[in-house]
Parts: sequence; structure tokens; C-alpha cells
Amino acid sequence: MSYATTIPDDPKDAAGVHSWSADLISAEELCSAKNEERFKKSPIMIEGLLAQGDLALITAGSKSFKSWLALQIAICTANGIPLLDRPTLATKTLFLNFELKPSSIKSRLLSIAHQLKCGVTNLHIWNLRNKCVTEDFLVELSATIREQGFGLVIIDPLYAFYGVSADPQVENSNPAITALLSMIRSACEEVGAAVIVVHHHAKGDASGKASIDRSSGAGALGRFPDFVMSLISHESPCAYIVEIDFRDFPPCGAFVIRRDRNIMILDEDLDPASKKTKPTANQKGSARDVPAFLTEKAIRKPDLISLIASAKTVVRKTAERWIDDAIKLKLCSSNRHGIYRAKEAVQTTF
Repeated sequence: MSYATTIPDDPKDAAGVHSWSADLISAEELCSAKNEERFKKSPIMIEGLLAQGDLALITAGSKSFKSWLALQIAICTANGIPLLDRPTLATKTLFLNFELKPSSIKSRLLSIAHQLKCGVTNLHIWNLRNKCVTEDFLVELSATIREQGFGLVIIDPLYAFYGVSADPQVENSNPAITALLSMIRSACEEVGAAVIVVHHHAKGDASGKASIDRSSGAGALGRFPDFVMSLISHESPCAYIVEIDFRDFPPCGAFVIRRDRNIMILDEDLDPASKKTKPTANQKGSARDVPAFLTEKAIRKPDLISLIASAKTVVRKTAERWIDDAIKLKLCSSNRHGIYRAKEAVQTTF
């Protein structure tokens, strides 16, 4: 089944300006059977997630395979094959690539398509790396969608569009973000397309925040979209907990996806409550852990620093500070031969 874009009516006056009064309608007329066709539900593009005209946000931490997931969505919708076990409606899809080199995105597309056992037909890539987006681009984007009949547009990432705003602090400004997302949605919705935007979490551990509040920047980033899909790390390696906030679709519980040979798959065996938490300094270690790394022989300080840093996954400066603190606390001793256990004779041959 293929998807064809339908362009909603946009009443304008003789000067070509939108007629605001045209949007005013009585509830009785809105619910009347005679207007059923005009106000019918939009076609569903991804079951339980996305409908025509929606703007969706996918947000995750740095290097959480957001672009890989976005490309997987693009290939699934272009082919009309299930996305994470959710049916999709085949639609001509446009992927706006602002970060990857053409050779990199080519490699990823081939890898994902191979795993999904499908082709890359019906999918177009707009390579815009190192390009500065302006309002003129939004006009061209809308025209391109209309002319070529794209039903879904995926933008990776959102910050590439910040140049459209006159506010230099656009990401942290609710009015600026609202205006920007409105322009993006309008450019797609008025020609019958849905749009998915890829964004990043704020710095630090996002797992303690509500899913709708994890996006970096203004609160409007969590409230303007029709749905927000947030990914946070699961305690299991290469697995992510997915939480979704909807405007129109029924709510769904959190679930876990796992990266398997360059695609994301559902993993129902993993508990979505098992979030990976960032260890505190005390959980990672302290000066009192230093003696455990000392043997009968003295060890040179640089070697001990390397040993602790590797085992505790801390930087060398942190490991060195623990060693210095351990010496001050008399948990160990040092001399010209290196670091050794406290109150024990040091062997001076190596």
C-alpha cells in the first residue's frame, strides 16, 4: 500500500495572506456529518506513533545511535516494512543529513538495508553537511516535498536549523523554539507530510528526569511535538529504554530496544526499569581502594596510576589524587622505589 500526500486547504485572502477567521468554526459544525470528510483522521504512517502532518522528536544522549535509528526509520517507512514490530505505511521518504559525509551515510544505508533484507528505493537523501540553513531553505523544502510527493521528512539533527532563528540563544528560548518548530511543521504539513526531528539530551545524567524534559534546551522542545521518543541507556550494553509521550495516540509503556548488527530490535527479555545510572565519585572509588592494587613489591607511581585508572575507569588525574590521599592517610607509603603497602618492608629489587 502506498501513501500519497494530500494538501490541506489553506484559505487566503486576495493578497495571499492566511485568513485567520477561516479557522473559527462552531463545535456543532465541526462535529457535523457533512464535514466528516474535511475533518477525518489523518492517515497513520507508523502504527501507534505517527500520523500525516505530525511533528515528532527523537531525543537521546550523545553517541546513542540516534542517526542509525533515524535511518532505520527512513528505510522502514520507504519500504512499508515494520519498524520495531509496528506496521508502517509505505511512503516516499526524505532524509535531511546535516552531519554525515555522503560516504558514511551510504555505508550505513547499505548496512541497515542488508540487515532488514530490503532495498533503499523510495528514499531520498539530501546531503547538507556544512550548509547553513536559512528561511529560504524552508521555502525550497516545502516546494521539494510538494513537487516530489514526500510523505515523511526526517531532519538529523535539529540544531542545523538554528540559523533560521534571529535569536542567538534559540535552543534555550521557548518563543524561538516554538517559532522554529512551527516553521518546520508548517513547511511539511501544508504539503501533506509528517516530520521527525532528531535532537540530543541535555548534558549529564538524563535518567532521573521525566522523559518529556530530557531534551537539551527550552521546555517547548518537549511540549510542542506531537510525540517525543526519548532513549536512555539500559544497564545492559548496547540497549536503550524507550519512553514515548503522545498528544493523540494512546499511551504505551516503556520498552527496551537493543542494537543488533547495526539495527535496533525489540528486546522483551530486558526490564525497562533497569536504567543505567552514572556512578558517583564515591561509587567509582576513593583513596581507600588504593591498597588493593599493591602487592608485596613496590610499584612505580606512573604504573600504579595506569592500573587504577584502567580498573576504575577514571582519568589519570583522579587516580593520582587517590594515591596522594592514600599516602596522606597512611594507607600506603612511598619512597624512591615507588608506592608500597603501609608498615611493610619494601623489596628494592625489580
